[in-house]
Amino acid sequence: MPAGLGALATHRLVRWGKDARSPRLGLRCSGRARPGRGERRSDVGVREAVVPFEVLWGDADPSGLIYYPSVFRYVAQAESALYRQLGYTVRAMIAEGFANPRAHVEADFRKPLWVHDTGTCRVWVGRVGNSSVRLDFALTKNGDDEPAVTGHLVMVFVDPEAIRPIPVPEVLRRAFGADEGTGDDRFMPGSP
Repeated sequence: MPAGLGALATHRLVRWGKDARSPRLGLRCSGRARPGRGERRSDVGVREAVVPFEVLWGDADPSGLIYYPSVFRYVAQAESALYRQLGYTVRAMIAEGFANPRAHVEADFRKPLWVHDTGTCRVWVGRVGNSSVRLDFALTKNGDDEPAVTGHLVMVFVDPEAIRPIPVPEVLRRAFGADEGTGDDRFMPGSP
């Protein structure tokens, strides 16, 4: 099975719960049990997700260093895990009348990641605005204290038919803890 498909298949095997881990991938999610089919989570602040990564041969440039677009694939996997904790898939979002395209993506490469390096990609809610959400991320190699790659992405919530900005859906505002204030250091890499 191709690596990408195996990762997707494994994510379905995760027993969701507080700091639950997949036996094969070690996917960790903060929050409580995964919602049932058709349910949405808004009763608990779900503000981060952590997924493992391995720099495979196809993820690297000819020198063996990670090829920069691979970072964004790992970030997308962690972002997907974050939304799945809330019971959302892309189809579910569109069915409920919203989509969240990227308006800005930024990354700082602080340390090299080589072929066969493994680690974790952590994504957390950095800020919730009126119609946008900023997700911060960090990729940390196993055994390192400091992240190899840090960055953020800003998504704007839109009506999927008109492609016009709309307010962040209330269920997501509550789940992301918008009323508690976001953007604080509690969710920075290395914080408890």
